[in-house]
Amino acid sequence: MKRTKIFLLDLDMTLVNTLRGLYISVINTIPRYTKRDIDDLFKIENFVKEYYLNDFNDYVSSNDPETRWRFWSDVWTRYISDPGLYGMPYKCVHEIIYILRGLGIVLIVTGREISSLKMIDELSYYGFKDLVHNFVSTGDLGPFNKKKDLFKKIIDHYIKTGFSHDEIMVISDSIKDLEHAEKLKVRRAGFVPKEASFLEKVFKEKELDMIRSWCEQSNVVRTLGLY
Repeated sequence: MKRTKIFLLDLDMTLVNTLRGLYISVINTIPRYTKRDIDDLFKIENFVKEYYLNDFNDYVSSNDPETRWRFWSDVWTRYISDPGLYGMPYKCVHEIIYILRGLGIVLIVTGREISSLKMIDELSYYGFKDLVHNFVSTGDLGPFNKKKDLFKKIIDHYIKTGFSHDEIMVISDSIKDLEHAEKLKVRRAGFVPKEASFLEKVFKEKELDMIRSWCEQSNVVRTLGLY
């Protein structure tokens, strides 16, 4: 297998612990989009499982893509409008990105339903803006697109420029992201934030390599195919 040369890194809960800001933004936004009681979501354990395993579909139906787009766009707009909600980069992540830069092309690819241009201040705050080669979001494609569309556009671009599928890797905590990567025939690796440790079981069942900490350098090197 060829060495990985294109690294497509998720942002939220993969490079940065954004759980607190996401929690506050969702809790303050979702009442406008659902008639369901949200009391269960106030407990952080319930919130995390709903976010990862159900994507709030029981609150904002996946059968209504327009409403879901507006909901998530409002969530992320609220999040970026208040620097006090910004998260904290995971320990050792800057060092790993610096290593990846020397080995290939590093992109931050986020599923946020807002333009990546609106995220410049946040990425600067994290120290990522000038560290990665580029950063893009689902919002860059316009309303009602999904992250799988963004992945396809990026991967198609690099395939056309001469890279092979097994030189491209998606790294994410998102189950959907990793499923998209499989369908697009590129490599994939799961990140397991300690706040969502149940993902380890999910990733094992899917026979995925995984990263639990960016500081476990030997495991990161092996998982990301850096040799």
